Amino acid sequence: MSWTRWVLLGALLALVLAALAVAASAALDAPSKSFTTTTLVDARREDVWNIVMDFESYPRWNPYMRSVTGQAELGETLHVRLAPPGGDEDAVSARVFVLKPPRKLRWQSRMLAPGLRDIEYEVIVAPAAPNLTQVIQRIRYEGLLVPFVDGGAIRSGLESMARALARRAEEDEQVP
Repeated sequence: MSWTRWVLLGALLALVLAALAVAASAALDAPSKSFTTTTLVDARREDVWNIVMDFESYPRWNPYMRSVTGQAELGETLHVRLAPPGGDEDAVSARVFVLKPPRKLRWQSRMLAPGLRDIEYEVIVAPAAPNLTQVIQRIRYEGLLVPFVDGGAIRSGLESMARALARRAEEDEQVP
């Protein structure tokens, strides 16, 4: 067999192995990194939900999700610009796959193919008392590229977003 055929055979084998690795990663949801925040907000659930869903206002108050454009409807695409403090900015296209107003929004973004680098974000807005709301945010990164994700910056971004959301809702509560 000629040298050229050995090179082509090796390249083909490398592509097959890479495809199998991506498929296995997608099937096993591994490796993964997950981050969660839970915040109590002194505001009514409906008011907090309205802030979460008002994507146009994100650039004014949200330090982590600097912008979100698109319609929050099942199956629709959102364009999200993530800016974790001290980390690299990331623009993703995400598909809304859970929307249960005024309680839950969940979207998922995939880089090129499932299992390479998937991001799933969820926010749950639940009443804790008449004028007290619990906000749970989760973000999960899965796929072969996850070991290269800066978990500290993502955690910091999610926490800063939670604090900013609480501030925004509580300030709005003070306005008659």
